[in-house]
Amino acid sequence: MADQLVPLGKRSALLEKHSRKTIEASLYSFEHLLRYHLASMVMLGEKGIIKRENARAIVKVLLDLRERRPDKIDFDPSLETIHPTVERLVIEKLGADAGGDIAIGRARYEFGYVAEMLANREDSLEMLSCLSGLDASLRGLAGRTMDALAPYYTLHMRAEPITFGYYFAAINEGVQQNLRRLREAYGRMDRSNAGIGHIVPSALGFDRKRLGELLGFPTVGETSLYLYFNVDVAIDMMGALALTATQIGRFCLDLSLWTSSDLGLVRFGDLYSGVSFVMPHKRNPSFLKPIQHAVIHTKTVHGQALEIYSHTTPMKLTGLVEIPGLLHGALDEMRLAAELLAGAIESVEVDRVRGKALAEADFTQSAQLVHLLIAEHGASWRSAEQIIGRLVKDILAAGKTAQDITPESLSKLAGEALGREVKVKPASLRAALDADAIVRSRGDSGPAPEAVAAILEKQAATAAEIAAFIAAEKQHLADTWKRLDEVAKAL
Repeated sequence: MADQLVPLGKRSALLEKHSRKTIEASLYSFEHLLRYHLASMVMLGEKGIIKRENARAIVKVLLDLRERRPDKIDFDPSLETIHPTVERLVIEKLGADAGGDIAIGRARYEFGYVAEMLANREDSLEMLSCLSGLDASLRGLAGRTMDALAPYYTLHMRAEPITFGYYFAAINEGVQQNLRRLREAYGRMDRSNAGIGHIVPSALGFDRKRLGELLGFPTVGETSLYLYFNVDVAIDMMGALALTATQIGRFCLDLSLWTSSDLGLVRFGDLYSGVSFVMPHKRNPSFLKPIQHAVIHTKTVHGQALEIYSHTTPMKLTGLVEIPGLLHGALDEMRLAAELLAGAIESVEVDRVRGKALAEADFTQSAQLVHLLIAEHGASWRSAEQIIGRLVKDILAAGKTAQDITPESLSKLAGEALGREVKVKPASLRAALDADAIVRSRGDSGPAPEAVAAILEKQAATAAEIAAFIAAEKQHLADTWKRLDEVAKAL
């Protein structure tokens, strides 16, 4: 009678359109699920909670399953998640007496959640690696172009001259901030929630510290109720990813302008350029499209995860099951974005001649002329601004350019405005009108080439420290999984 309460059509939709998709979406954690089971067998066998021979037999089946890979296993959608199928396969192989304790004292969601967070921990390290690659590409490009003039734009209007190297070093400062932020979020994820049972811990006396050790965690969490779905650490990582995505997206908007036909300041290599079907001469920056998609996706799923979390009460824990998967997808998207952008940046050629021409156009030297009147002639800031504003207006009205300004014309205008004699030195005026000299005069935090070189030296030290952290963590996890296999096989 119970079966008749749910029409077959609706049941089929539930199984095929929900459960099967849920299973497929979580298969990325399959290997880590088996690792968690291996660690559980070691702990349970060592503690004498289950017989060692049974733990040993389960370990053998788990290792065999790992060789089959998930695409060779028929996961039953009626069991909702991947863990119950693994449990069924173990019991089918060993029988209920020997294999029935594989999930002792825990619920299916605990196994799935721990496995997904283990997978996301490694994916987060890979994301850090990819972003480190972008860091290296930006520093390389900044180093090659620290003396190449470029126009800066505010509200898409030309502003003071800078260099390409200064711009790319500034972008990379933000990238390194994101690397730090992601590393800190990784640290908050790096705490074991294995063996917490189901809302309350098992009465069988699990050794959670040993489980955490076997899984490579430096510390363990405290309350089972929190740890059963502590997805805040996943959302924390997604928040760091969203900020990373936002910065990358903003940078790519600048790149799309600089590579445009009208500006033509930047040219990407052939591998990162596409042609138009109707205008084959065009070099479209095609790589920007998947990056834009990744940026939008990452920011969207972060918001989605926050919404899910904020509308799921602490007593409705299983409502949070999709959040680790959202993090997995965001990490995957942002790895792609970082890899694409790093490669594209390495292929960049800048147009130094056009960059210099645009950097000197539209009276971008006006700010330096203001500084000249302040530094050498004692004018106040506002007075100097008014003098140079009038000068620029007169020059434009006469159809001339900044290069037509003479020491005499500036001296006369400044003297009339200040009510005293002003004598502008020809050398000072030449330096104030020379974009290269203007850039060299800004040496505190750039864009002077020597200042950019010092900035890049500091960034290289930061990059080396982060790279050492990533390498150490990757080695730690590789050693962890090797030791786990050894201990499990030696039961």
